[in-house]
Amino acid sequence: MNEKPVVFTDKEGQHLVGIVHEPEATPRDELVIFAFGGVMGRVAQLRQYVNLARLLAREGFITLRFDSHHMGDSEGELPRCNTKTYYGTIQTGRYVPDVSRAIDFMHARYGRRPIVLIALCGGAITVFLTASQDPRVKRAVMLSVPVALDDSSVDYTSRRGVADYWQTLRPYMFKLTKREYWKRLLSGKSEYDRIYHTFKGLAASGLAQLQRRYERDAKSEEAQETKETIGGATLNSRFFSAFETCALTKRDMLFVFGGNDFFYREFKEAFEEDFLPKHPEYRDAFTLHVLPQASHMFSFPLWQSQLQDIVRNWLVKETTSTGGS
Repeated sequence: MNEKPVVFTDKEGQHLVGIVHEPEATPRDELVIFAFGGVMGRVAQLRQYVNLARLLAREGFITLRFDSHHMGDSEGELPRCNTKTYYGTIQTGRYVPDVSRAIDFMHARYGRRPIVLIALCGGAITVFLTASQDPRVKRAVMLSVPVALDDSSVDYTSRRGVADYWQTLRPYMFKLTKREYWKRLLSGKSEYDRIYHTFKGLAASGLAQLQRRYERDAKSEEAQETKETIGGATLNSRFFSAFETCALTKRDMLFVFGGNDFFYREFKEAFEEDFLPKHPEYRDAFTLHVLPQASHMFSFPLWQSQLQDIVRNWLVKETTSTGGS
């Protein structure tokens, strides 16, 4: 496998820096591009883009990881703004033009081959939006994709699930049986702020879930047709439009979530339980994998390994079935 630094330009002429991974053997027909996902750039959280790109290169795929403008080694400045507001701009297509320029670059370098896009979190919605707009994209892999929009008013405590907070509290509950813990608690050495905010979040999340359940029960079928929010956040209409476009144009779609990710709970509630029953014709238009215990970022090595196997197997199987080398 060969790894080479590359440079191309965005629509404003700013230099975008990336790494191309080339297989040693004859490459497969498809080109794989990892879309920018947030503040971690072309490496991604826990080096997941690096590890997955190298794995796919060993499987014969030419892959590109790159930094979008004003991030990592690429040129440009990010305007000062609230972090949640910044995430919201990603979810509405901030980096779609950069991905289109990456496709231009890969086609100029390797010829006009089918494009596969892969990304995690905010990058996943960028993948989805690009796939729905650019016919050169044939397949899209969305890892932990958000279905709601972030902005400065969003309260994450109401969006996170009760299970998330219990996961944080578990070590503290165990410590309650230990004398040493009580000594530490009473001596003022414990993390009071973290404990307080965890219990506060647990209470807020529990109340939010009860409210959502009550609202679902109280709404008529007609009212459910206009579902626009989830957990206090606005649903991203672009997600559902992108899905319908990709389904109608026969793009292959793979969704992967961690079962303990509140993004998955929102996806399940808004997409699987609300959208799909109204559009049963799309039930076979995508593939969904959920790793039951995994977190949003697939933090543990076991989850990362499972994620890599899912993506590799799906890509290789689909390539083989469609006549790829």
